[in-house]
Amino acid sequence: MTVIDDVRTGGHAPERQRIRMSAREREVLTTYVLGATVTVTAAEHFIGEATVRTHYRRVVERYAAVGRPVGNRVQLLLLMVADGWIDLDDALRRIDQATGAMQ
Repeated sequence: MTVIDDVRTGGHAPERQRIRMSAREREVLTTYVLGATVTVTAAEHFIGEATVRTHYRRVVERYAAVGRPVGNRVQLLLLMVADGWIDLDDALRRIDQATGAMQ
């Protein structure tokens, strides 16, 4: 199965196993997978860049352990949405707010 298959089934196919993710991992990775750089993500969450990378690596490893490999952060975004870790409406609001603040 591919990431696209996961998204098509909403991540809720009977054989799919939802991974464990801490609230902090979810916060940090949501910022990162929505397009912020590692540097910006680290600054926004008051953590080091290495910590952002560690959260990413650990969550990607958990997905791989349950047979749902992740190749890049866009794939991680899709899986996090499919599994309910990221609410798409909320994510779009955040992006709108961020781009509005930049104008």
